Amino acid sequence: MKKVTRPRLDLRIKQSTKLIQRRTIAGGILSLFAIAFAYWNFGVNSTSFAAAVNYTWTGTTDSLWSTSTNWTPNGIPSSIDNVTIGTSARNPYLTSNQTVNNFTEINNGSLNINGKTLQINGNAAFNGGTILSTGSIGTIIAQGTTTTFGTSTTSMTLNAAITVTSSTITSTATTFNGATSLTKTGTSNDACIGNNTFNGNTTISTSGSGYFLMANSTRDIFNGELSFNSSGSGVIYIAYNGTGTQFNQNINVTSTGTGGVYFGASTGTSTLATSKTINVGSGGVSGGLIWVTFIFWGVSYLSKEFSSLKRKNFTSVTPLRLALNPFILELKDSAFALVVLLLKKLRMLSKW
Repeated sequence: MKKVTRPRLDLRIKQSTKLIQRRTIAGGILSLFAIAFAYWNFGVNSTSFAAAVNYTWTGTTDSLWSTSTNWTPNGIPSSIDNVTIGTSARNPYLTSNQTVNNFTEINNGSLNINGKTLQINGNAAFNGGTILSTGSIGTIIAQGTTTTFGTSTTSMTLNAAITVTSSTITSTATTFNGATSLTKTGTSNDACIGNNTFNGNTTISTSGSGYFLMANSTRDIFNGELSFNSSGSGVIYIAYNGTGTQFNQNINVTSTGTGGVYFGASTGTSTLATSKTINVGSGGVSGGLIWVTFIFWGVSYLSKEFSSLKRKNFTSVTPLRLALNPFILELKDSAFALVVLLLKKLRMLSKW
């Protein structure tokens, strides 16, 4: 008997077989992707989808940050977790660099960063206590939305280099013993009560639209070289209301935005140490208002002759010596103005 062929049926069977094979291969590939995704996010990088944990230091076992039983709940804080440090029998001690989300220090707590770096990606509240650094000086980097140092009822001592870049910054009753950089970027108006002491070189900057105000009621003391940089529309107010803010080293002022830097714009008074100078910073003064109100005890210097302030780019010239006798000078052009108000009597010790 002659065999009957069915070409159409055979073709359909072959097509179905190929389709099944393709789907099987595609399913296998998707499975591999799923396994790799799960391994990466829940194995090697398990913090990516983990919930943040709120850790509180207890020091139950020893002083090592890296001991899980020193925390409640038990565990070691990761970069997504929040940390609170208060008073305890054993104070935490870093043996490696650490990164956390929110950080709070309260109730005279103490943290020894041991020459390491603590990076805070969320809000930072140093509301009372001490940051220590055994051996070489360590670093604290705070770059969340809000950073707070001290309160009206608690003081803070920081034995570390401090670098802050936050929308909102306030500082009260805090001693900064290392190099300090505070950069305010936000729109809020931040007023600091005062009673701060800066013992290292200090840079205070604004790049947003909100003002940054210091010594709203109590003087501050600056013992290191001091730089003010205003690049936004927010004004830096220094020695605003406090009586007797001290500037014991040179001051460098840069203003490139529409805000400016105001010394003693309200009832605040200040002293600039003998032979120290107020300088135009490396960025120049090309915008905003520079307002300087001082009571000079002894002889001090403005490092640029007043006549040179009408130039957009500054060069070094012979200093102008100032002492006591009333004198008011106002210079303006389209880009900026300098107003110098000397509340005590000024007399010229060198020719104008």
